[in-house]
Amino acid sequence: MTDFFNLFDLGSVGASQKVEPSDLPVASGGIHVWHMPALTEIFGDDSVLLFGGGTLGHPWGNAPGAVANRVALEACVQARNEGRDLATEGNEIIREATK
Repeated sequence: MTDFFNLFDLGSVGASQKVEPSDLPVASGGIHVWHMPALTEIFGDDSVLLFGGGTLGHPWGNAPGAVANRVALEACVQARNEGRDLATEGNEIIREATK
């Protein structure tokens, strides 16, 4: 795994904290399309991804930023379902999806 994946080490959850099957993980704060491969691997399909500046800060505007997030997410989910390795191929998967 890359260093980026290790940033999300869930081993840091304290012993007094318990993650329930009904819990819905949320990713927020500084995330953008290039984080999508890691977010897809870490959180799977049932999660909430809150994009603020990663969408609004897109150089072409808000709507293209939202489209970029959706395209990246759909490409990563499809690639994962096809058995591709998001940790090593993630950036290339996103580049292919934007063509």
